[in-house]
Amino acid sequence: MKKYKTVALVSCLVAVSGAHAQQSESSRTSNPETRSVAPATPIPNVPQQLGPVTDVGTLCNDCAPAARTGPWQSLWFKAGYSVWKISDSQIPYPLLTTGTGPLPGVIGGDDTVVLYGANHVDFNTFQGLTFEGGMWLDQAHLNGLGFGLQFFNTQNSNASFSSNGTDGISLSRPFFDVTQNLNFQNNILQVSTDGRAGTYDVSNSSKFGGFDVYYQRNLVNDCRFSLNAIVGYRYFQLTEELNQRQVSTTLPDSNAQPLILDNTIVDQLTLTDSFRTKNQINGVELGLKGEWNWGTFYAGGSAKVTLGSNRQSLDINGSTTGVIDGSEVTLPGSLNALTSTRDGFTSNIGSTRYNQFIIMPELGVYAGVQVTSRVRVQLGYDCLYINNVIRPGLQIDPSTNQSFMPSSPFYGDSSGANAPRITQTKADFFASGVNFSVEFQF
Repeated sequence: MKKYKTVALVSCLVAVSGAHAQQSESSRTSNPETRSVAPATPIPNVPQQLGPVTDVGTLCNDCAPAARTGPWQSLWFKAGYSVWKISDSQIPYPLLTTGTGPLPGVIGGDDTVVLYGANHVDFNTFQGLTFEGGMWLDQAHLNGLGFGLQFFNTQNSNASFSSNGTDGISLSRPFFDVTQNLNFQNNILQVSTDGRAGTYDVSNSSKFGGFDVYYQRNLVNDCRFSLNAIVGYRYFQLTEELNQRQVSTTLPDSNAQPLILDNTIVDQLTLTDSFRTKNQINGVELGLKGEWNWGTFYAGGSAKVTLGSNRQSLDINGSTTGVIDGSEVTLPGSLNALTSTRDGFTSNIGSTRYNQFIIMPELGVYAGVQVTSRVRVQLGYDCLYINNVIRPGLQIDPSTNQSFMPSSPFYGDSSGANAPRITQTKADFFASGVNFSVEFQF
C-alpha cells in the first residue's frame, strides 16, 4: 500500500512540472513583451534648468544644475534710498564774540560771550541714493564682478548776526595778535560797535559720496547660507567749505574808530575768507559678504576695509573790499586768510595738496523679504570710519599779523611773525545711516 502511494505522488509532481513548463514556453512565445529586442539608446541625463522660486531656501545645490556650486542668480541689481549722518565738523576757536569795555569780546575778557565758534557744526542728516549690482562670470557661479555707487545731497549749516550800530551790541572777531611792539596779544576786529553797523555771516557746507568695483569669489553656498570674498577698488570723496563774510558800515556823524583800507579811510568794508577742503580716497578694498535665508526671509552683512591714499586738498582765499575815490577796490587778505609780499614770508592764502595714508573700514547689515521670485526688499544699516581727513574749521589759525591785514593801520609794516599759517590739522571721520532698497535678481 505504501509503495502505491509513493508512486502516485511522484507521478503527480511530474505532471505538474510538465504543465508549468508548457505554460512558461507558451508565455514566452505568445507575449510580445518578452521577446528579445535590441536595447534602446539611453536618454542622456540633461540637467533641468533652474528657475527662481519665491522660497529662496529651496535654491540649493541639490536643485541646481550639476555644474553650478555658487548662488542661483546670474545677475542682480539693487537701488536704494539712504539717510545718513556724519560726525560734526569742529571749529576749535571762537570766530565771533560780544562783550563790553575797550576791547569788547576779547578772549579772556570777564564778560566776553562766544557767539560762534569753539563748537561743533552739526550738518543734520544727508539724503542720497545708492546702487549696487553684479554678475557671475562662469557657469559654476564661483567668480563674479560687482559694483556699488553712493551719492548724497549737499548739506548746509549757516548762521547770521547783525547790529545796527545804535542798539549797544558789539560784534567782534577775536584773534591772537603777533604784530611786533604791541602791548597786547589777544585782540579783536570789530564788526559793529556804537556808531558802526555790521553783519557777520558764516556758512558751512558738506558733501560726500563714492563708488567701488570689485571681483568676488564664492567661498560657501548651500540652501541657507552663502559667503563671498571680495577684492577691488574703492573711491570716496568728502568736500567741505567754511565761509565768513563781514560787512561793516560807519554811520553818519559817528565817533567810532574809522574804517581803513590800505591806510585810506572808507565808509564801508566787506571782508570775506573761505576755507575749502577735499578728501579724495583711492585704495584697495578687501572684505567678506554673507547672507542667510529662512524661506522668504533673509538677512546678511558685509565687512570691508580700504587701504590706500587720501589726496587732501586745501584752498584758502580772503579779500577786503572798499570804495576809495569813488571806485571799488579789492585787496587780497581779510582776517583769518592773509597773504604776504615780504621776502621770506609766506601766507596761508592759496592751494595746498598732499597725500596721507588712510584706513577706511566699513560695516553693513541688512534684512529683508523675498516678495516675488525675482524681487525682494530690504532695510539695512551701514557705517564707515576714516582715520585721517582734513576739515575746514580745523584749518583756521587764530594767530594774525596785522601788517598783512588791508583793514589794519599796521598794514604794510615789515614787522612781526609769519601768521596765519597753514595748520594741516587732521581729524577722524565717521558716517552711518539707514538704507531702504529694492533688489532685482535674474
